[in-house]
Amino acid sequence: MRVTSNAGNNPIRWMARRLGLCLLLGVAMNAVVVVVSALIAPYLVSQSTSGGYVCPGSQDSVIGVLRERSLLREDRIMLARNERPPGRPGLPGVTRGVPSVREQWALAYEQAKALDPWLGWGVLPSLAVGDVWPSSDLRIDRACGWPVVSAWCELEYAGQPVWDSVSGVKGGLEFSGSSGTSVLNEFRCIPLRPIWRGIAINTLFYATLLVVPLVIWPLLQMKQRVRGGRCGWCGYDLRGDIAGGCPECGWGRDGRA
Repeated sequence: MRVTSNAGNNPIRWMARRLGLCLLLGVAMNAVVVVVSALIAPYLVSQSTSGGYVCPGSQDSVIGVLRERSLLREDRIMLARNERPPGRPGLPGVTRGVPSVREQWALAYEQAKALDPWLGWGVLPSLAVGDVWPSSDLRIDRACGWPVVSAWCELEYAGQPVWDSVSGVKGGLEFSGSSGTSVLNEFRCIPLRPIWRGIAINTLFYATLLVVPLVIWPLLQMKQRVRGGRCGWCGYDLRGDIAGGCPECGWGRDGRA
């Protein structure tokens, strides 16, 4: 199969357009999966894991993390107990040999990232830039997507009647279908905050799957036409005269119809 300069039938341009189409469809499929997973994931069986990240320099500053994971969703329930060490007058939160509260959270975040490379999404990373949580503050993050999570939002903790009660969402659209508070596993919402690494991974994953029907299969059909003495582009019967190109569509004629 010859590569021609014909703008309409150029295999190189065709290939580039098909690969671009695969990427665009990959982005669209990722968005669709996020929406579908956000609506059905709360009803899937989930597994719970827990872990704690201790702020270096203080035994009183702790980030407790409970994860609820299902196939399409991950919830992170974080309880931050932030008790300032006694400080000198005029320098609240600072004492000799003990990092400041801001430094403690930043160090804790670095420690947490070493254990969890996906910690770049959610509320916890904001601590590294200086946000300080009040004592006993519970935060709940939710992320959706497959094969990896690619969008997240923050759920508003209701405080009543149980510890995992949710009253609303920040950075997402609520579709829980109920008024007032909901239990975490029954709360439905579509997250809108992007997780860029997850978007990139999922887009490439779906685009790779689409390459087979949109690129590889048409190329195999094109080769089969050429072997049968027909135009590789439109299938016109060339009676074996492949070198002369196609008089019907101009394929193989170096741009001349």
